[in-house]
Amino acid sequence: MKIKLIKKATVFLMAVMMVVATATGAFALAYYESGKADWSGVSRMGLDNNGGIRTFYFMNNPISGPGSDTLVGRNQSIDAVYQIGALISGSGNTGVYSLTLSSGTYDLNVSTYLAAQAQAMTIDFANNVITWSDVTMGTINNGIGSQSLTDMQAVKTAGGTFKFSTFAFEHTEAVNTWLSTAGTFTDTKYYSKLEGFAAVPEPAEWMLMFIGLGMLGFYLQRRGYLDFDLSPQSVA
Repeated sequence: MKIKLIKKATVFLMAVMMVVATATGAFALAYYESGKADWSGVSRMGLDNNGGIRTFYFMNNPISGPGSDTLVGRNQSIDAVYQIGALISGSGNTGVYSLTLSSGTYDLNVSTYLAAQAQAMTIDFANNVITWSDVTMGTINNGIGSQSLTDMQAVKTAGGTFKFSTFAFEHTEAVNTWLSTAGTFTDTKYYSKLEGFAAVPEPAEWMLMFIGLGMLGFYLQRRGYLDFDLSPQSVA
């Protein structure tokens, strides 16, 4: 009796593990952060209004997360200087504006450990966010044993995608002055989160999950948790 119970428990656990492992592989994320969402971080944007030409750039960009990862404290470098372009919607200090590259490049680096490219597309002063193109991941050199970089390399190898899921800035009165007053130079804090999204599972992974679900369903039916009868007599 005990042996049968152990066998049934083993089958059940194997089925659950197959389903969980496949689902986790499909939706697992890799990420790092710069700045803090509560504005307690030190990552900053420099804001310049030179004769009505409003530009901004990024400075003081230390990595702040995840947790105590060895990537924390390294510097995120965004090379571009962006100029506020045409108004898309709204108005004034609550408008949404297009962005153009004023100088620099689209390069995005984390010290010598990560090289990528991304382009800022719009800036939204109503919701205080900057939207970006997908991040094109280049080289990842994990010479510091970073789990975050290990996860990102796994996403890249699997053909996943990268993007800034969050890129927000603190909308202070100084920001409003920068928008409206020529000759203004100031700065404000920002918070960014770059995430890697795993690719859609391969057919073999879907098959593994379906097998696991089938085993789980068979086990539950045999144990009486599913109230239906699959015997030939009941079908007839």
